[in-house]
Amino acid sequence: MWKLANGIILAVALTGAAQAQTPAPAPLPPPGEDATTMGLPAEYLPSMPVPQKGQAPTMRVTELNPQKRSFQIIFSRGDEVIQGLVEFANQNKIGIAHFTALGALQSAAVSWFEPVKRIFKTIRLNEPMEVASFIGTITRNPTTGAYIVHIHGSVTIYRNGTVYAGHITEAKTGPTVHVYLDDSAPLAPPPAATPPPN
Repeated sequence: MWKLANGIILAVALTGAAQAQTPAPAPLPPPGEDATTMGLPAEYLPSMPVPQKGQAPTMRVTELNPQKRSFQIIFSRGDEVIQGLVEFANQNKIGIAHFTALGALQSAAVSWFEPVKRIFKTIRLNEPMEVASFIGTITRNPTTGAYIVHIHGSVTIYRNGTVYAGHITEAKTGPTVHVYLDDSAPLAPPPAATPPPN
């Protein structure tokens, strides 16, 4: 019993000593200061930035029709997802759509746009992979009326877990891909105001 009591006292004493040696968390910086002014490494963010007004002067907003259509689109092995979505858009007279997807691919192309050269740098993947993220839109070219499928996403290679992310410019289905899509049309412009009678 005496040994047990001494053991408990020793454990409490060691715990207290450890807590006393634990450094206190760094305080948050005053407004206008960053991590470096507090003596922290530059790659640390001591607090979330506070949004400031006027920082998105070119932002554009379009209210979409609250009445929307929702679809589930299921692709099977060998289907090309992007081409399939273009066919779907033509058959269903899509207005402005956004979608997410999950599933697996047997091949894909991941691309990055180079603005100076105005071309896409592309890596082609020809092995099984899991879709980690898959987010996109379907819109129409204002000149030709053709549907444009624009996808950003990431895929994980089965073999070693390597992740590739960017524009998904080709996507051939492995076992399956499920796409969940919402479509809506822009609100009609308000009628022109009629001049008051004289």
